[in-house]
Amino acid sequence: MKKRNITLFTAIAAAAAFASSAQAAIVLEGGYTGPYRLAFQTTNQYDAVPTAIGTYNDRVQAVADATSGNAIDLSTITDWKMIGSTVAANAKVNTGTTATDGLAASGDVPIYNVNGELIAAGNAALWGATPTTPLLARIVSQTGSNTTSRMWTGTQPDGTAWAGNELGATQVGQGNGFWDGTASTSETGTWISWGQFVNGNPNPQANNYAHYALSPVQNIPEPTSLSLLALGGLALLRRRRA
Repeated sequence: MKKRNITLFTAIAAAAAFASSAQAAIVLEGGYTGPYRLAFQTTNQYDAVPTAIGTYNDRVQAVADATSGNAIDLSTITDWKMIGSTVAANAKVNTGTTATDGLAASGDVPIYNVNGELIAAGNAALWGATPTTPLLARIVSQTGSNTTSRMWTGTQPDGTAWAGNELGATQVGQGNGFWDGTASTSETGTWISWGQFVNGNPNPQANNYAHYALSPVQNIPEPTSLSLLALGGLALLRRRRA
């Protein structure tokens, strides 16, 4: 009987460990458990010479992949996209955040940073022809820390390409990566299009700045069958002891 109990405890421990590792390490504020997206800004800095959006998407995916084993592990998410625009690809199309993309039953999915803080309630809150609503929280780095970097975007506040200043252009538009949502209404588009509203005009493509990344729609994982088995085993053991 003692050996059986030890075996059962071992199985329960292994199943519990598996279940916890299968859960997202990021706890979303307010106890939110519906579909969502994650955003981060890279600590890595790059030029804006490439004209293909795929190159930029590969960069942010590589940053996410490099977090494997970290406290914030984003490597299990595939298909990260850069929040940026080339001549051929608008940011909101590249990231799937147009009016009809990324919809949950109740509308656009909310977007969080990797610390679980709400950034935008949905696509409409992220983009706008005029920047009337600031992002609610800072977009932090992949490690969860604040950064003080400019961000290559080539993008206007409505999510379309900044004509003549797209990624790959001679002079490329950038956002203010350390803007924290406290600016005046006239400056609330600076996270994505700083030079259009305040200062920091489009800069040479050879400069090295960070990138924004956005995940595809994610879902909070359901309890696995193994974790349910562990709970059932524990309940059975307790009944036997009783």
